[in-house]
Formats: sequence, structure tokens, C-alpha cells
Amino acid sequence: MEYVEDQIITKLPECLSDVEFTEVTFNNIDFKESYVTSCLFIDCKFENCNLSNSKFPGCTFRDTSFKGSRLSGINWTDASNLVSFNFDDCQINYSVFLGMNLDNFKCTNSQAKGCDFSECSLKNADFSKTDLSETSFHHANCEKASFSDAKQYYIDPSVTKLKDAIFSYPEALSLLNSFSIKIDNLS
Repeated sequence: MEYVEDQIITKLPECLSDVEFTEVTFNNIDFKESYVTSCLFIDCKFENCNLSNSKFPGCTFRDTSFKGSRLSGINWTDASNLVSFNFDDCQINYSVFLGMNLDNFKCTNSQAKGCDFSECSLKNADFSKTDLSETSFHHANCEKASFSDAKQYYIDPSVTKLKDAIFSYPEALSLLNSFSIKIDNLS
């Protein structure tokens, strides 16, 4: 395995297989539709990168952050391990996280349209100020998750664990949609 440590990388690396990247910052790189296999990303930062429609089979992301980046259309279930990774000011639209353990997950100030978080453990997750339209949380555990100032979400409380989760008004009223309740005189 090749090792790359403590660098700022500004162009697409030649080798995207069996590389351990530790404390590496990827800056303004277009990874779009890349096939990255069996790589380790430890304490890495992706800033203003495009990783849309890329594949990461067998990859590990540990203590990795994405800022101002595009990551749409990624099936994160292909990765072997996701531990403490977060998105800020990113687009992760139409990404799949089905059944993953994502406790303490952070996706803030972002767009997460059409994502699938079904059957995920999202305890203590933070979706603050994120657009969650068409995103599924079916049978997810969102206990103590924050949806502060998040918008366009549809979460069915009868099939999603929401104990001690945080929501903001007026979006929190959407939690009643699954019960076919009509609310009158909200002024």
C-alpha cells in the first residue's frame, strides 16, 4: 500500500487504489465519476472538490470532512468503513446511506435532496440548515438528532425513532403529515 501524508493536493492523484491518505487536504479537485478502491482517508479534508457519481468500494473514511464540495449520486454503502465524517456547505443529493451506522453524522448548511438514510442509526446526527426534500428516513434511529432550521423534510414519526430530536418551527409541523391531521388558525 502506498502512503501519502500531510500534504495539500490540488490535482487528481494518479493512483486511486490501495493508497493511505493521512492528514491530506484535497483542494479544488475534480474526482467526478472516479473509481477509488481500497483507499484509506484518515484525518483528510476535501475542500471545493467534485466527487459526484464516484465509487468507493472498500474505502475507509475516518475523521474526514467535506467542505463546499459536490458529492451527488454516491452509494456510500460500497465503502467499507465510515467513521466520523461530515459535510458542510455541500451537495450530497441522491446519495445512498441505507442501513449504515452514522451516529454523530454531520451534514450542515447543505443540500441532501433525495438521499436514502433508511434503516440508518443517526443518533446525535446534525442536519442543521440542510435541505432534505425527498430524503428518506424510513425506519431510521434519529434519537437526539438535530434538524434545526432544516427544511423540506418528511419524517414519519410512527416508523422513525425521534426521541429527544430537535426541530424548528414551522417545519416541525411536517411531522404531522403522516397522520393526515389538518391544522387550522396558525396565526
